[in-house]
Amino acid sequence: MTSEYGLPIMESVTEIDETGHLALFDSDLGILTAITLELYGAGTTELSITNSAVTAVNARITGTSTLSFTSSLAPLDTLLQNSGADIDLQFSTGGIQSFAVGETRNFGPLSTSSSNVYDLASIIYAMQAPGGGNFSINAQSLNGLTILGGGGNLSSQQTTTAGTGARIIYSYTAIPEPSSALLAGLAALPLIGRRRRK
Repeated sequence: MTSEYGLPIMESVTEIDETGHLALFDSDLGILTAITLELYGAGTTELSITNSAVTAVNARITGTSTLSFTSSLAPLDTLLQNSGADIDLQFSTGGIQSFAVGETRNFGPLSTSSSNVYDLASIIYAMQAPGGGNFSINAQSLNGLTILGGGGNLSSQQTTTAGTGARIIYSYTAIPEPSSALLAGLAALPLIGRRRRK
């Protein structure tokens, strides 16, 4: 049994604050044996960097988008916080960049994506209910730009979009319906009777 939201990922202008819903396992279907939760993040950034120094400068420039996840389901939220559920997206301009006096350079769009996978066996009791149901996962972003070098003379403009998604996969052993088991038993009775007549 699989439940997902936000896949494929749709990006929007940061900072994002988005919530999606996943299904709880319906315990009427069978015995839950394993759960895997996958969290996804993707982002795109465009940078404009201007050198205001009176000399040429060199710098290494990296954009960052940190996506943090929480859940309305308390045991899952605790697990996510304790396991460091952040997805860190890094947007690199590709090594050390040189800027002439007064030069403005544009970078991007730079895109990247990442994901985290969690085994939820330790909270399997909390991930199921008769008839199912659902729970939410919230994702928020924090974006920034790191400039190493440039002597403090590089000004920047950054435009970033980001998006998230999630998928949960339940593995379970189905419980045969009572009527099916009864029919199978009744179908075997004539065979047993025939064997006895022989």
